[in-house]
Amino acid sequence: MRVIIGILFIVTLNHAVWARVSGHQDHSSASIQRGAKLFINYCSGCHSLNYLTYNRLATDAGIVNTQGRIDKKMLQNLMFNTTKVQSPIHANLTAGDAKKWFGISPPDLSLIALIRDKTWIYNYLNSFYQDETQPFGVNNRQYPGTLMPHVLEPLFGLYELSQEKSAPTMQIRIHPGSLSASEQKRFLDDLLRFLSYVAEPEKKTRMRIGIFVVIYFLTLFLILFKLKQIIWRKITAKK
Repeated sequence: MRVIIGILFIVTLNHAVWARVSGHQDHSSASIQRGAKLFINYCSGCHSLNYLTYNRLATDAGIVNTQGRIDKKMLQNLMFNTTKVQSPIHANLTAGDAKKWFGISPPDLSLIALIRDKTWIYNYLNSFYQDETQPFGVNNRQYPGTLMPHVLEPLFGLYELSQEKSAPTMQIRIHPGSLSASEQKRFLDDLLRFLSYVAEPEKKTRMRIGIFVVIYFLTLFLILFKLKQIIWRKITAKK
C-alpha cells in the first residue's frame, strides 16, 4: 500500500512540476521572440549566431501559422541578409569590413551565455562610458579596451567616469537614453534570455525528459524495494 501511495505521490509531483514548466511556455516563446528582435536590430549587424538556424528559431519562438508550419512571412521580419530559412543567422558585416573598421572580426555569440555568464554580459552592456582616447569614443569598465561601439547609447544614454578620487569608478550621466530604468532592465532580460536559449536550445527538452527519467528510476526503486521485502519475508519464513 505504501508503495502505491509513493508512486501516486511521484506521479502527482511530476504533473505539478511539468505544469509549472509548461505554464511558462507561452511567456518563454514571447520572450524569445522579443529577444530575437532585439538581437537582430542591435547585434546582428556585427555578430553572428552560426549555431542557430532561422527555421529552428521560428519553431522554438512560436513563429508558426495556424497549421503549425513556419510562418515565413512573419519570419522575414528577422531575415535581412538571406532568403533561406535553413541558413544560420549570419552578421551583416563581412569579415573584410570588420578587419578594416575594427581590426578584428566581432565574435560569434552562439555560446556567449556559456562562455560568459549572464551577470557578466549584463554588467558589460551597462558599463560603457565616454573615453575620447578610444577609437569609438567609449570604453567599458567590465572589459577595458573594448573595440565595441556603444550601440545601445540611444536607448541607455551615455555616462562618464567621476573625477573624484574617492569614487573613480562612479558613472555620471552625460545624457539620458530613450528607455527608463525598468525598460532597460526588461530589454536586457529579454536579450539575455535569448542568448541563453541560443546557447542551449534543447534545455527545455532536457528538463522535460529528465523529469520522466527520475520518475522512472524512483518507481523502479520502489518496486524493487518491495520485491526485496517480499523475497526476504519468504526466506525468513522458511527458516
